[in-house]
Amino acid sequence: MNHKNQVGSQCTKCALVPFCSKNNQTTIWVSKRQLKRHEVLHQPNNQFVHLYAIQDGALKTHETSQDGKEIIHGLYLKNEVYGYDAIHRGRHSYYVTALSETVVCEIFYPNFLKLLQAEPNLLVIMLDLMSNQLATGVYRQFSLANQRLCAFLLDLSSRLGLKQQTLLLPMSYQDIGHYLGLTTETVSRLFSRLKHEKIVAIHNKQIHFLLPEKLKELAGERSPLCSIC
Repeated sequence: MNHKNQVGSQCTKCALVPFCSKNNQTTIWVSKRQLKRHEVLHQPNNQFVHLYAIQDGALKTHETSQDGKEIIHGLYLKNEVYGYDAIHRGRHSYYVTALSETVVCEIFYPNFLKLLQAEPNLLVIMLDLMSNQLATGVYRQFSLANQRLCAFLLDLSSRLGLKQQTLLLPMSYQDIGHYLGLTTETVSRLFSRLKHEKIVAIHNKQIHFLLPEKLKELAGERSPLCSIC
């Protein structure tokens, strides 16, 4: 059911909260949607209608290669926005699937454009959000597998805004492999090595950073800054 957007405590860190401010003369209308784990939000070539602000959980964009292997192109985490890449074509390019129990706010794009026209200062924020999204995942081009994984962990920590030294993985080892271009076995082996060298401690999906500076060193100079380093 659609409702007029109101900024609540759960929205304070959302990337789109400036657009939902009560100070705006023009308001956007949103509807909240809950997704189960592995539920598909969009299929390839679905028409682009909404932007999606992720209130909780995570989304992945993915496709299946000709040899039947999954390729994950993008990850969208809590407080981030999915949908920018569909604006130009007017259609979604890949499957969009929930990695876990996920809650999104659907933002009707035509109304969003009206808000930008009414509040031109918000265009700067919009461009910054889009630019930041384009910069994510550059570490997937790194040649060394351990460098990719370490940079990935630091990237998650930074994007989730963690201040403590514990990270809850939003995805399985298999999904991490599909995202980083590694086999599940390689991901498992790399985590075991980090654990053996006491760089991280691992309990189920909880990753505790014991030596964040060492993790940053392994990730290389081009990795994102870690919020807990």
